[in-house]
Amino acid sequence: MLEAQIRIPTMKNILKGLEAIGEEVILNFDSDGLTATIVDSSVTKMFYLKVESDAFEKYSCTADYSYGVVIARMKDITKALTTKDELKIEGDADNLALLANGIRRNIKLLNRTLMSKPPSMPHFNYTYDAEIPALEARNFIKTLGDVLSFNIVIAEAAQTMTWKSESPEEAVEWMPTEVTLNSSQDSETSYATEHIKLAICATNRETLELRSGDDLPIEFTWAPHEGVRLTSLVAPRT
Repeated sequence: MLEAQIRIPTMKNILKGLEAIGEEVILNFDSDGLTATIVDSSVTKMFYLKVESDAFEKYSCTADYSYGVVIARMKDITKALTTKDELKIEGDADNLALLANGIRRNIKLLNRTLMSKPPSMPHFNYTYDAEIPALEARNFIKTLGDVLSFNIVIAEAAQTMTWKSESPEEAVEWMPTEVTLNSSQDSETSYATEHIKLAICATNRETLELRSGDDLPIEFTWAPHEGVRLTSLVAPRT
């Protein structure tokens, strides 16, 4: 039996991150908490979440449960909820339900045998890692407007990071005001603006951890709440 209670901001963060990548996901609950991985249809973006059992306000899970769900159906019940409301999760081997403010929403489960099994988070020979303000990164993406792509440039000797548009006519550049950077070589890699926008849309004012390298995917990780860790991966533009 699964019985849990989760904070509304935490649940909204999770659903926002998942919804940015795809429409369906497999949620895995066990005694340690909740995990899920989702990949978009073009296999250019990936999102992974881990919610420790201690991050729930209440949590009890007596077996391992995996639920295939349509993300929008879970989001429906959270739309009108505020931080003062409580969201409860109940489930067993064949059922999953969300409860809030006297409303019980039974979630129609998908046939997991017909769903693609998400891959494990891949690992690469990253040549740099950094910590930057998530808010500044999102502001840079907003400033780009309809610019389709941008480059992340790493100067190893100076240990600097610059995000800049590829168009010299409408140049937009950003050097994080607060950055911790460890790099072993120079690199310059192009990413699609929309892909990065979706990958970090569930961030707020957290410190954003990232790592990548020359012509490598970029991995973002952040902790919106204690015990919650979200990771997104975006392929480079080719």
